Amino acid sequence: MITNKKTVDKLRDEILDALEELGEQVGMRFNLGHCRLGKDYFDIDLKARTVLPDGTISDPEKTKFQAYASDYDLDPAWFGREFTSKGSKFVISGINPKAPRFPVNAVKVVDQTGWKFTVPIIKSAMKTTGVSTS
Repeated sequence: MITNKKTVDKLRDEILDALEELGEQVGMRFNLGHCRLGKDYFDIDLKARTVLPDGTISDPEKTKFQAYASDYDLDPAWFGREFTSKGSKFVISGINPKAPRFPVNAVKVVDQTGWKFTVPIIKSAMKTTGVSTS
């Protein structure tokens, strides 16, 4: 029976060890995230990522950006690129096709906060940084 955080932490460590072994067998990397603890239960968020042939871990946001970028006349290679808007530096971190007015997600470099941008702002900013926008 789950009774306290100490028990859950121990179980979590054992689960992570088992997932690490499984990941080596199937070419994936597993991460355990947020944990919610109740009187007689706990939930843990699980994320699984493919280990790519070059040894890097797949990034679902990058994959999604590359898949949808052309729908917005954006370059798929812009994912992870830095640009400047209103004097602040940002890095393109994703795309949200369900947000047609502000579909491009970015992270502000100085404080890692998330921001949303229009396509024209991104295209203009990338042109200013010398990145080809055609």
